[in-house]
Amino acid sequence: MKRVCLYIDGEGVSIVELRGDTPDVKLEKAFTIPLSELDSFLSVTGYDDFIVTCNFRDLRHEIITIPSVNRKYLHRIISLEVQKLSEGRDYAYVYYDLGERIMEQRKVRDISITMVNKKEINDLIERFLRSKKSIKYIYTSLQPALALLRNDKRTLLCVFESGTMSGNIEKNIFLVKNGKPFFFRRLTSFNKGLSDIDIKGIEMSITHSQQALRVQPEGVIIIGDTEERLPDSIKGLPVSSVKGISRINIDDVQPEYLIPIGSILCLKDEDISTDDYKSFSLMKSIFRISIIIFASLSVFFMLMSIYNIKEILSIRNERHSLEEEERRLRGIIREYRERVSEARSLEPVLNFLKEKRLFPSSIFKGLSRLRLDNIEFSNFEMDLSGDTIKVRILGKVRAQDYTVMLESYNNFIKGLKDLDNSEIISKGFRPTDGTFNVDVRFR
Repeated sequence: MKRVCLYIDGEGVSIVELRGDTPDVKLEKAFTIPLSELDSFLSVTGYDDFIVTCNFRDLRHEIITIPSVNRKYLHRIISLEVQKLSEGRDYAYVYYDLGERIMEQRKVRDISITMVNKKEINDLIERFLRSKKSIKYIYTSLQPALALLRNDKRTLLCVFESGTMSGNIEKNIFLVKNGKPFFFRRLTSFNKGLSDIDIKGIEMSITHSQQALRVQPEGVIIIGDTEERLPDSIKGLPVSSVKGISRINIDDVQPEYLIPIGSILCLKDEDISTDDYKSFSLMKSIFRISIIIFASLSVFFMLMSIYNIKEILSIRNERHSLEEEERRLRGIIREYRERVSEARSLEPVLNFLKEKRLFPSSIFKGLSRLRLDNIEFSNFEMDLSGDTIKVRILGKVRAQDYTVMLESYNNFIKGLKDLDNSEIISKGFRPTDGTFNVDVRFR
């Protein structure tokens, strides 16, 4: 399996091409381009799906404490807490359950939340969609860094650099325990490697962990190389570095590629894509599977048709001695049976219309009451065969923004579902040009 992973960090984009499944992953190519050349890369590359990690600017990390509740209510409570923390802005988020504890004689649960402004995420998605590319998963720079250390059972204070291509170098510091982040902060730095100012910031982070969080780190770990020799310890904690990836068989990884390679180790639940885009991706996957199934069935029926043609030719050769009169009589009988079958096929429809008084005009009256924001119809097709009425609706959603396009389409589908005696048999939607088709059965 081939995977292409991108890490967008300031003004640079690190790109890796990987083949194989964990742990037998082979690094086929790794290179870095300026962010200004990303659109050109997407327009010429032959790959359609990407795993994207981004060093988002409007990123927040919070620890919240909520009552201990049944897990089926957990997501809803966390969503409400995120709305309170958002201060009127719209954030997507991923969360980690840090476990339960007793506070003031009652059980509470601590939750670690990583939040990103949805506008940043939507801008990133739209950039890929403009080049007719899609994103399979979106991660913040924190998630791959966590994944690199997931097998390490120690409580560690971790540091990795970002913004090296743009010159706005930052030190990203987070505390990880049992593979989960307990806090995350960014410190402005002036150069690569650990300076005295950086070490001071790490010491303050250690103090925060010990005093505010009541968590004792067992060591300080630097993800990636440093230009200068690392100190043996910081505030009494041993210092080491991560230069390779233990969970996959790749050696000699350059430090700028650790984060994008680490993204293949992230969990599916750590994807910070918006709910709208996840729904869009699911619809696209279903559409792709449908195409594969349709193509397979087409090949099957084509082979069956060839087989049937051979059988018919064989039968014709065996009966070449039949008299002309017999063939004429067979034709008459066949025509008679076809006409009888056609007459019988109309009988259920007539009985259905007579019993339920359902006429095509009532269908169009129902359709006229639908919400048609940005919806434009191009064709209606009606099938009266069988004991139901089937209507195929072809049209297009006229909207520039894909979010508006998806919302208009979903409102239209919901309206169809709410019509009396209606059932949606199938539907198809192409976000690239907004065209859709819907098959509805009316009982």
